[in-house]
Amino acid sequence: MLDNDGNVAEPGWARKMLYDYRREDIKAPAWRIKEWNFHQVSNERYTAQLTINDISIGGAVTFSIFDRVTGEKADGIAALSLFTYGKYKLDEKPDGDFSWKKYSPFGYCKMEMTETSKHFIAKGIGTAGIFSVDLYFDIPKGDECLTMAVPFKEEQHFYLNKKQHCMPVTGRVKFGKFDVNFDPSDSFGTLDWGRGVWPYHNRWYWGAGSHILPDGKRFGFEIGWGFGIMEAFTENTLFYDGKAHKIGNLFLKKPHRHMWFTKEYMKPWEFISDDGRFNLIFTPDYDNHTIIGIPFVFCMHVHQLHGKWNGTVVLDDGTVLEIENMTAFCEHCDNRW
Repeated sequence: MLDNDGNVAEPGWARKMLYDYRREDIKAPAWRIKEWNFHQVSNERYTAQLTINDISIGGAVTFSIFDRVTGEKADGIAALSLFTYGKYKLDEKPDGDFSWKKYSPFGYCKMEMTETSKHFIAKGIGTAGIFSVDLYFDIPKGDECLTMAVPFKEEQHFYLNKKQHCMPVTGRVKFGKFDVNFDPSDSFGTLDWGRGVWPYHNRWYWGAGSHILPDGKRFGFEIGWGFGIMEAFTENTLFYDGKAHKIGNLFLKKPHRHMWFTKEYMKPWEFISDDGRFNLIFTPDYDNHTIIGIPFVFCMHVHQLHGKWNGTVVLDDGTVLEIENMTAFCEHCDNRW
């Protein structure tokens, strides 16, 4: 992954993880290293998110669930630690197990991984009392994903990432008023596995979603830009029946220039790629608006919009897919940390 100077040896992307990441090879200061596993599952009404992160100056296992119809949301925590510097021992490849109980009075989290599944068990406390999570993410054999190694202008800064979509999910979440059963017929998971050293201030767009098309095939997409130097490739990818189809640069016809408490985010977003293979209109119905930290100083500020997507996409062989009322999201993030 990294050369002798701690920079990305070969920027690029692949349909499976081909890079060897070793935390010990990083040459940047230890307190700048960030490692996380973000998992999300959505059906037609509910979205649940489980995040395991070790950003060196601290670590946490957090959970949230929200109802996109009523707007109700609950946030919780299973672990919280200061000055972790890798103590969470997150996997160096995105296929390892995880278990965390040490130093946590809040609860626990356990993740078991096989070649074709991820199983999460977590308990903790939060805004709606005690939560419990028991979810199976099915990873159909042979499914492709997006992995990418992204450099930054700054020396010894990099971003290694795996995005996996279209994973059918089975399981149950209980958290106060929420008692949600996820069924693989309409519930799909997303994995955002990341390791890196970032600049202090950056902004990005990231969007993704999965669903079943009328032909019975699984379809999903991954879009994103603004984070690092992507001159060698784009992040934008279509997934159809387990296979990845790479597309070009994506444009938002009316980009959002203001992050703070604007209603503009709830208006339709129009996306089109420079190769014409991604042409979708996104109509948000829920803004998962989050501010963590001290605004403008040390914070992560996100408008994560969820809603329906409509339009057309084109596969590598020229096949045109009609996308109707697909549940997916896109976020705009301002990050200072």
